[in-house]
Amino acid sequence: MNLRSLLLAGFTTLALSGAAFAGNEAVVVQSGGYNQSSVTQQGRSNSVQSYQFGGVNVSDIKQSGRGATNNAGVFQQGGINVSGVSQAGRSNTLNSAQIGVVNVSDVSQRGRSNFAAVGQAGFINASNLTQRGPNNVAGIGQAGAFNFSNLSQLRR
Repeated sequence: MNLRSLLLAGFTTLALSGAAFAGNEAVVVQSGGYNQSSVTQQGRSNSVQSYQFGGVNVSDIKQSGRGATNNAGVFQQGGINVSGVSQAGRSNTLNSAQIGVVNVSDVSQRGRSNFAAVGQAGFINASNLTQRGPNNVAGIGQAGAFNFSNLSQLRR
């Protein structure tokens, strides 16, 4: 099965999945060897899309909350990329893309109506993003090699 077919299958599954039933959705498409993805969803109306194409990529996504409606999208292309996502509360959104090799991203959202976007391209980049409370918006973009960021937004 080629990459185009895998993507088409993933998008089709997403489009036809539990949205009509107000359930949780998870679509993971992996290509290459030794990729690993873990998705844990509690509550309702949580959505995950995770695409990993190279080898030895790892994604760990946890979503919880009553009336949650949390959305996490992770895309990793190269090899040895690691993405960790934790969303607790409701209406939290994360868009993440890591292209290259040996990139690490850890995002934690707790509360409601938080938005985060993380993009890393290059070699050996790491980011840590924490959002607590309502209505936080954050973005991290790193390109090149050996970039490290730590961003925290803490509201009551």
